[in-house]
Amino acid sequence: MERKRDRIQYMTCLLLLALLIAVNGCRSSKTTTVPGGMTLKEIKNLPPVKSQTEYLSAKVRLNANLKGKEFSANGSIKIKRGEGILISINALGGIIEVARIEITPEEALFVYRLGRKYARLRYSEIEAFNNLGLDYRMLESILLNEIFSPDGALAEKAVDKMDITSSNGELVLSAAGKKIDYKFYIRPSEGNLVLTQGKYARSISVDCNYSDFVESETRPRPSRLHFSAGNISLRLQMSNIKESPFKLSRTTDTSSYEKIDLSRLLNNLNQ
Repeated sequence: MERKRDRIQYMTCLLLLALLIAVNGCRSSKTTTVPGGMTLKEIKNLPPVKSQTEYLSAKVRLNANLKGKEFSANGSIKIKRGEGILISINALGGIIEVARIEITPEEALFVYRLGRKYARLRYSEIEAFNNLGLDYRMLESILLNEIFSPDGALAEKAVDKMDITSSNGELVLSAAGKKIDYKFYIRPSEGNLVLTQGKYARSISVDCNYSDFVESETRPRPSRLHFSAGNISLRLQMSNIKESPFKLSRTTDTSSYEKIDLSRLLNNLNQ
């Protein structure tokens, strides 16, 4: 009887020891140093991973190259999380609004105020947009200098499923989308996201480079954004960056405007 009791105590000790090893193993996986000299917990606390900016507004200088056609303008940008992105193109020092781009979770509206024309693109009507697994939330995160998860999970939680490597002293967080693989390059010394890259079929690459970081109310923000995709590029030079709340004023009545194809509208703007 005593020998049986000793055997039970021995097995119990082994079980407790195994549990302790398992628990310690789980804890160590959360604090283990990953490539780049940071822990997973530290990565989750970086501004481009943890921050959830609700409002962002700035003055902006736009320079675009659309298949060889150059276009530049001054204006402003406003972003209200989950509601919309408004890019206004102005003239005469901001007195006159020449055109605007309104991007919402459902559609993109392009309005040429001087010419009284507009173009509308609904995401549901763009087959490639849906097939590639793209959505408004991704564009919002790119403009806010944040990483995102293709499956819609919060970035802070999505990091657990991302591959983390290092390249040229930068952390590289990789995530697989529906048909596009994403990579986020973070500079550990500053904690800034300096490049978001999406690669489709290992050939077409869509990049957004961030540079010239400046202090804002909550975190350093890039004052320069450079988008590039094939023979299309867009540069944004931002100033007077603010995070104060505002009302997003959208165009609700287009009855007095002529609806035209987007390519025609862009040609009118470029004249």
